[in-house]
Amino acid sequence: MTKDQQRQQRHALIAALRTHLPWARVAGLSGWRGLPGFSLAVGWMLLRRPGMLRGGTLRQAATDLTVAALAPVTLVAVALALVLGGWPLNLLVSVGLPVVDAMVFTVSAAARGGVWVFDGWHAGVMLTRKDPWEGWVRFEVAQYWALPPGRGHGRRLREEGMRLADRLGVVLELEAMNPGLARGIYHRAGFEIAPGQQEHRRPRMRRVPHAHGGPSGPLAATDDVAHVDTP
Repeated sequence: MTKDQQRQQRHALIAALRTHLPWARVAGLSGWRGLPGFSLAVGWMLLRRPGMLRGGTLRQAATDLTVAALAPVTLVAVALALVLGGWPLNLLVSVGLPVVDAMVFTVSAAARGGVWVFDGWHAGVMLTRKDPWEGWVRFEVAQYWALPPGRGHGRRLREEGMRLADRLGVVLELEAMNPGLARGIYHRAGFEIAPGQQEHRRPRMRRVPHAHGGPSGPLAATDDVAHVDTP
């Protein structure tokens, strides 16, 4: 797939999401809050359940800790610059560091073809178009977060997203952070562990659209699917 095709697909996805989820903030400049929000959510989760780091590889643990530290380290750096830095260095660092972080987060997501979707300041998720799976249009769901976690703030984003995937006949895939989440919240949302992933600490999961006739079923010819599936 060429860069132009990837860009066209991303723009089509953004347009479809804005049409069908009018209450959500989609992509645009608001994308800067995606990774910081995910960072805070992972850090919150690890503080409450540090045992989640056990049983995985050192690389997975290092990745979790790095993600969890992103937002706090940035805030500490800004605070130190304001307290210890002299004029105009304190202003340049305290303003420049969050701006640079925001630009990196937003540009990196766009470069991978990802689209951030937010429900206000409480929840967010990144969707990325993947190659079709057995004739189905397929998207990867990544970096889903809700703040504070466990309070139901991500419910609308999750439930409305599932309904939209059913309506458009789209397969969703994700990597569960641990088997507990795989058996709990993701299973209740309709995701099933992919074949060969049952023993993995972070199983790959897949959700096939409900009440849909298949890749060539009754919704395949609608404008909605055509809109999402623009080449």
